[in-house]
Amino acid sequence: ELIDHVVAVAENTADELARSDGREVQLEEDPDLQLPFLLPEDGYSCDVVRNIPNGFQEFLEPLCQR
Repeated sequence: ELIDHVVAVAENTADELARSDGREVQLEEDPDLQLPFLLPEDGYSCDVVRNIPNGFQEFLEPLCQR
């Protein structure tokens, strides 16, 4: 739902400007969010984590040991 709303906002602003200039609007990004978008690189971490699902820490432990 959020992605649909973001797409609608983009179509109503930037896409309309491009169309008014006679340019074709093309999708340049994969519609599936890639891992660096969801978990930023360069050692980024948030200060506060909320609403972690049960079992998530156990899921991450083997990944953190590698």
